Amino acid sequence: MVCIAVGILAPAAWAEADGVFFPPGTWADGTSTSADTGPDGFYGDWFGGHLAALQEAPLWSAPEAAGEDDVIRLLFLPTFNRPSVLRLTKTDTGDYLYEFRQSDGAGGYDPGQLAVQDRGRLTRNQADRLEALLADVQPLALDTDISASSQPLEGKLMVGACADGTQTVLEVRMSAKYHAITRHECAMPKDSPLRQLIWFFNDISKGRMIAKDTF
Repeated sequence: MVCIAVGILAPAAWAEADGVFFPPGTWADGTSTSADTGPDGFYGDWFGGHLAALQEAPLWSAPEAAGEDDVIRLLFLPTFNRPSVLRLTKTDTGDYLYEFRQSDGAGGYDPGQLAVQDRGRLTRNQADRLEALLADVQPLALDTDISASSQPLEGKLMVGACADGTQTVLEVRMSAKYHAITRHECAMPKDSPLRQLIWFFNDISKGRMIAKDTF
């Protein structure tokens, strides 16, 4: 497994989440039966610690998945800058509600505490743009973690070549299906649909997610 450099900074014993944020096997090879060991444990502690600090709930487990609304959630973890999460929920009327949260920590090593919270509704133009981006990205069909592969990444970029940077986690619950992916910024070409989707999330956050010249 290619080690994500920014991830080395993440302690294995971060704050306990109120529940398991990712199903067993999400970050492993699909055969894991425990969320506490190997890549599942490492990423579960790292990503789950931030989601817990941001006072988010798991999207995949039975109580949360019982709702019929589609949910798209982006966790944005810059190594030294503030972590953020933006969650979009599609209502039964076709509208999208958003909630943006940011902690006072650092994405690579400190979950911190919830410091910023904002919510609202996408305009019709924003909703149309989101759905066009999702159609391009096809998040349910993406590999969970291409940075864990020994093969060259998209655009011939290798995560190991990046000393620091931003790790992103995209979760989707659509049509009763749950899927999560993670990408380091080095694994996303500048013109990739996924990077464009992340910049769209930044726009919805009013530019608070991505610090200037950091992504």
